[in-house]
Amino acid sequence: MRVGIDFDNTIAGYDEVFHKAASGQGLLPPDTPVSKRAVRDTIRNRPDGDLRWQQLQGYAYGQGIHHATLFSGFRQFVQFCNNSKIPTFIVSHKTVYSHYDHTKVNLRAAAKSWMKSKGFFDPNGMKFSKDHIFFEPTRCAKINKIRDLDCTFFIDDLKEIFLEPNFPSRTKGLLFSRDRMEPNDCAYSIFQNWAEIQAHIFG
Repeated sequence: MRVGIDFDNTIAGYDEVFHKAASGQGLLPPDTPVSKRAVRDTIRNRPDGDLRWQQLQGYAYGQGIHHATLFSGFRQFVQFCNNSKIPTFIVSHKTVYSHYDHTKVNLRAAAKSWMKSKGFFDPNGMKFSKDHIFFEPTRCAKINKIRDLDCTFFIDDLKEIFLEPNFPSRTKGLLFSRDRMEPNDCAYSIFQNWAEIQAHIFG
């Protein structure tokens, strides 16, 4: 068994980061829930919504990443994999820089710095190997890497990954969707938290 995992919004949570940044720019009504989905949907309804949302993403995944949270249950999941000798990989569609971030923060370096701060590489912690972390420049390259790694399972917050025609048929897609607003689909199974994912994979 080999397990692949997406990074942004699957391991690292940005709900508060997006909400605080968007509120500070006056982009949200006061009653907007503190969730990435709610912030995204609200902003995209604006005339300049797509641009504003991409700018927010550039900030959140760059300067704002150190305010991101580690999703509950992920650490225990990785430790279970380690104890069971199951290889785990992080495969993320992440460019070096955001086109919409004028500060030009290196997004890949920022992500690794965040991982280090959370104990990913600690030999007494999650024991993640840096050789098992892959940042790919395009969605196609990400899917090719999942295929190359021969992942038994791949966990992602975007159903579009599993619906791509070149997503490997041998890999089972597990959708991380905390609000369960996604419809069921034969291409993937839906889970609300990491405890559910661990129970599904390991019983």
